[in-house]
Amino acid sequence: MTIRPTSYIVLPDAPIPQQLNDIFAILADRLDRLEGIRGTTTTDSNIVTNGTPYVSMAFHSQDIVTPGAGTDPGRDTSSGLLEFDGSGTEVISGAAMLPRQWREGSVISPCVHWSKTTSATGTVLWQWRYKYADMGKGVTSFTDWLAAIEVVSGGNAADRHARADLPDFTLSTETGSVLLWQLRRLGGSDTYAADAQLYAFALNLQIDRIGSTTEFSK
Repeated sequence: MTIRPTSYIVLPDAPIPQQLNDIFAILADRLDRLEGIRGTTTTDSNIVTNGTPYVSMAFHSQDIVTPGAGTDPGRDTSSGLLEFDGSGTEVISGAAMLPRQWREGSVISPCVHWSKTTSATGTVLWQWRYKYADMGKGVTSFTDWLAAIEVVSGGNAADRHARADLPDFTLSTETGSVLLWQLRRLGGSDTYAADAQLYAFALNLQIDRIGSTTEFSK
């Protein structure tokens, strides 16, 4: 007789006690994987692997609200992408809440996805800074402005996806904490004279589970 407790577990004919032991072992293994305790090499995207998986917390250009300050970048009227001027410094700000999946204390890797608006030579200088607040505590002071390094070049072509990586960092905090950030282009201090359009600013996070077993803590 074959016992099929779910449509996903099918065991060959065996003595019932052995089948039950096998079923409990499979269920325990799946529960461990969902909790992020045990790794697996399967391709199931809902299961934490035995490597160091990452997720990207992306702030897409069209979703970023600018406060109406004199240092706001412009916005392309066709695509909605933010465009940072080539002759002055323009700044955007945002807030991120560290998700339950984040592996507390692990490295966070910020990066900028962008492109040129004209076919021309030159580089773009991106910088960012951040501060954070644990729940129930005050906000820290901003860090110094930290410069990005171009990792994937768009060359001298317009609308070619480029990526600039900002320095990795760690936080002595827990999930649910708030990270406040600012990103700017130092137009006039770099060598590309035209607007640089932002696709997204992203925080790449290491994770150790797909969620939490309680509402407000891991």
